[in-house]
Amino acid sequence: MNADYSNKGFVHSGLFFPFFIPNGLIYLATLIFIHSPLLKTWPTGIPRITPYLLLIAGFLVALLFNRSRVIYALTILAIIDRAIAYMSNAGLTSIPGVHAAYLAITFLLPLNVAALSLVKERGIFTPRGLWRASIIAIEVIATCIFYLHPNPTIIRYLEYSPLSTALFNRIPMPQLSILLFSIAALLLVFTYTRDPDAITSGFFWTLATYFTALLSPGDYRVFNLYTSSAMLILIISLVISSYKMAFHDELTGLPARRALNEELLKLTGRYTIAMADIDFFKKFNDRYGHAVGDQVLRMVASRMSRVAGVKAFRYGGEEFVLVLSGKGKKEALPILEYIRQSVEITPFVIRGPNRPKKKPKPGKARGKPRERVSVTISIGAAERDTSKHKNPRDVLRAADKALYAAKKAGRNRVSL
Repeated sequence: MNADYSNKGFVHSGLFFPFFIPNGLIYLATLIFIHSPLLKTWPTGIPRITPYLLLIAGFLVALLFNRSRVIYALTILAIIDRAIAYMSNAGLTSIPGVHAAYLAITFLLPLNVAALSLVKERGIFTPRGLWRASIIAIEVIATCIFYLHPNPTIIRYLEYSPLSTALFNRIPMPQLSILLFSIAALLLVFTYTRDPDAITSGFFWTLATYFTALLSPGDYRVFNLYTSSAMLILIISLVISSYKMAFHDELTGLPARRALNEELLKLTGRYTIAMADIDFFKKFNDRYGHAVGDQVLRMVASRMSRVAGVKAFRYGGEEFVLVLSGKGKKEALPILEYIRQSVEITPFVIRGPNRPKKKPKPGKARGKPRERVSVTISIGAAERDTSKHKNPRDVLRAADKALYAAKKAGRNRVSL
């Protein structure tokens, strides 16, 4: 395994572009528009109702796909937008209650977005869903009470800003809130790298949008545009996430058969299609159980998804399809061999059902030694040939025949 065909890093691993596009572009476009002369010519009436139109649209889409987290996030944004509309008229520092409410908003918003990114979907009208809605309602009521009766001690804690620099002195947001926004942003990035979900990306860019907006919330016309952008980001993220659910395999995270069918329709020119099968997977599943079998499927899928220039799909069961656009069989062979070998050399340890949650201390008995097994795959590949395999379906069938030949020849090999 001399050559290395793996994707490396956040950018090259395929995580960067879905994270930045389209949500990051919407954020940048909003920044450019707000700081351009176009803002002065922007009509005043339509933008003010845009967040409410987006709120209704977002609610309908979220209800359709049963995404309570997006509904809660949209609700929070709408409430903050109304609060800022009032506060921008009253002045952020001229009235103690208004300043107290601003401090509460900048403190609670990053905490809520971080919490929404961590919790699982539990429905909207379920007991857990209603409990989460009640927490948001309690926060709103507490902020209103804080506005009517600002407590100097709480304000002093919320205003905590140990660093005295010209940069921090020019913005109204206290350093404690800036720290919370930063921690929430880092948490969202970490969560996304572990589970690249479009809604997590949407939460990050929503947080970035509102952080920028709350740095200078005095002009409600500008803040209103930020609110519209944040809501649009959430709605688009919801649509992308729902699309991924329909076209991706939940277990492995790979595109599923429906996505493969669309990919085959787009293939033109020169390409190679390979079919891969986990060797003796049924026996492995019967001996160690379905839970361990699922771990094997995820491991194999992860090795395939990390290879540059290869689109991997879960075809069904223990079968996968690999599409190599622009490559003939000769160019595809070393890449397919790399995938086969990367699976073969990956150590796979069977973890017992009584495995402790924490690592035992040195010298403490560990019980039975864990069993190590070798997982291998067989691969069959075929390329587009105008005389034999004229369309992708023909190439796929030829790859399936090549896979059968690889199994018949002893498995754990690539057959062309």
